[in-house]
Amino acid sequence: MQAAGGALLLFITNIITISLAGVIIFTLLGIHPLNLQPEVRKRVRRGITGMVLLVVLITIPLAIIMNGILRTSRQDQAIQAVLEESPLLVDITDLEIERTRSDQGLQISVTVRKTDPLTQQDVDALAKELKAALDEPLILDFTTLPVIYSR
Repeated sequence: MQAAGGALLLFITNIITISLAGVIIFTLLGIHPLNLQPEVRKRVRRGITGMVLLVVLITIPLAIIMNGILRTSRQDQAIQAVLEESPLLVDITDLEIERTRSDQGLQISVTVRKTDPLTQQDVDALAKELKAALDEPLILDFTTLPVIYSR
């Protein structure tokens, strides 16, 4: 439903802004009917005013959605940076990060492929670094998949 709502919002935004842009371009180019009667002019002005108001109203949810996307992107970059720069994860061959929200805060699930597993102290140290970088409570779920090389 969230994706459908976002798609509908985008569709409505596009229809309104394309129509409004068309009206503005035609007006600037001087293309309009020669015999606009006062009633028709009022209706046209009301239509343009309505479109402008709809654009303003649609801008509010779009700004909220964009703010959420930017916040999520910044968090993802911070998580990635902390994990990739950690000396505990030097010899990993694969890194997968999943992020979800729960009542307890941010839940981060990390899966790595590594020759030797991490200890509880290592995972706690990583969680502490992530909490400092993100400045919010979190739960770190860390899975290490063993890597064995042939000789």
